[in-house]
Amino acid sequence: MQILIFHPQELSDPGTEQTHSVLFAFPANQLLLKMVKAYTPFGSSSCRVFVPERWRSPDLIHEAFFYDPSGDWLSRLSGHAGLSGGSECIISNARILTGLDRKWLQSVLSTFDWDLLAVRVDPHLAGSREQVKITGLDQIVGFRRQYQPSAEPDDPSERWPDHLICKPHIWHRLSRTGAGDLYPEFTDRCQKAGLAFRCIRVGGKRMDLFFPS
Repeated sequence: MQILIFHPQELSDPGTEQTHSVLFAFPANQLLLKMVKAYTPFGSSSCRVFVPERWRSPDLIHEAFFYDPSGDWLSRLSGHAGLSGGSECIISNARILTGLDRKWLQSVLSTFDWDLLAVRVDPHLAGSREQVKITGLDQIVGFRRQYQPSAEPDDPSERWPDHLICKPHIWHRLSRTGAGDLYPEFTDRCQKAGLAFRCIRVGGKRMDLFFPS
């Protein structure tokens, strides 16, 4: 099961209020939801889209779930999405479109232990790319050509990851930890609950819908 969620934290920038108002108004809102479903690397057949209650629209009643960001919204998501302890859950940041090799990612995830994994897609780690290594004085040291994607450990971030992958056996424990608007609060609760929380960066394509480069 995959959840595509527009996080409250990601929509709280006053400078982008007008952009959000346009994207979540008819008919742009329907096109927006179709786009985020079409570009998920985990398959769109079993995904659910969650939108904050403030952007509720009658024309999206059958297209999305609306949730109240205040309080324990993670537990509420599990009920609305029909999640169970026997299914893997991927919570994806809906504003970020990513393209990555799913089979390659699964092979990477099988090499270390984790219960909960924060994944950020980094185009610089994608395959078929050439990297130039330089010194602090801008002197060229050498070149490196990547023929397949690579993965690296990532530092904790202040923002929600592109994808948050939860193993089936810890879903109920995860939902009981609760979640606020801020990502650091969520990770702190997971670690206090004794979950093996890991962060990685993986090679692939990435585009921010609200801030395209």
